[in-house]
Amino acid sequence: MNDNHSFSNPYPLTLFACGYNLQLAQSIAKKLKISLGPTNVKTFPDGDFFRYQTVTVRDHNIFVVAQFRNGDDKYKDIFEAITFITSLRQASPKSWITVIIPSSLPFDRQDKKSAGPSVKEPSIEPVLSQSLPILFKAVGADHLVVVKLHNPASCTNFPMIKMEDVDTTPSLIEHIRSKFTDFKNIKMVASDFGAGKSTGQIAKELEIPVAIIHKDRNPQTGKIEIMDVIGKVNGFTLILFDDILDTANTISEGVIALKERNCGDIHGVFTHPVLSGNALHKISEAGFKSVTLTNSCLISSNQISLAKELNINLEIVDISRLLAGTIYNLHNGYSINSPYDVAE
Repeated sequence: MNDNHSFSNPYPLTLFACGYNLQLAQSIAKKLKISLGPTNVKTFPDGDFFRYQTVTVRDHNIFVVAQFRNGDDKYKDIFEAITFITSLRQASPKSWITVIIPSSLPFDRQDKKSAGPSVKEPSIEPVLSQSLPILFKAVGADHLVVVKLHNPASCTNFPMIKMEDVDTTPSLIEHIRSKFTDFKNIKMVASDFGAGKSTGQIAKELEIPVAIIHKDRNPQTGKIEIMDVIGKVNGFTLILFDDILDTANTISEGVIALKERNCGDIHGVFTHPVLSGNALHKISEAGFKSVTLTNSCLISSNQISLAKELNINLEIVDISRLLAGTIYNLHNGYSINSPYDVAE
């Protein structure tokens, strides 16, 4: 690949995109001052298909940006990634292959056995958070890079494949600082206890206090029956944080609980905009002052248009430089948390 960037690794870096969101991968390539490796998809009449590279990758350091859609299309994208990694491994048995998944890792939230309806009836739901890493390892991937895992401990749960969790917190803090000039009357709010640690990290950097939404979920129906707020929010401007914005049902309930306690404006900050179903309508009804999302998942033009129609003040934080820096550091043997030198 033509490369004007300064890399200390003597093996060529080759970056591929796999999946539906080429925009993010193209932006990453631009910041690294390289081009995406060319690929092709072959489809058969019976519906079988596979993706393969159309350039040599022998003895290259290979990075694959793989993004997955929602719904049934997600599993087609996953299988496409599996066939592509298989193709890369068969083409070059000695190459090092790193798969980068910017969107939330499929089954990430299935990281432990959930409680059953009673002590006598324990849950028999499977723990699936490591199922995709196992599949990628089986077809030839050496390394998996994910963005903001729901449970960071998942990185160490399965030692067969090395996993890295890229933290978006610094990018979100930078964006929040650009929005506000005075933090005296601002408080961070964690959407639940699970989001407490990440929310606390942001609050610590901004030197502001934290409140937490406490929710109890009925194990039989899965519905939230009790919602409370731990910490004073009366009169405060709030920044409500969570890692995944899916259906927005729970977030909407949380906003109601906060407004019942006479808070000021509420700004939502979310890492992965999954936006399933009527999520945008729920967000609009909740009445956020602004909603900040990263581009870890593709937000379609239709969704952006709908957000405007619903008067949602949508702000997008670009993580392409963060991922480009991660690739740069990994390629050159540095820690993913080391400073990096890529284009703004």
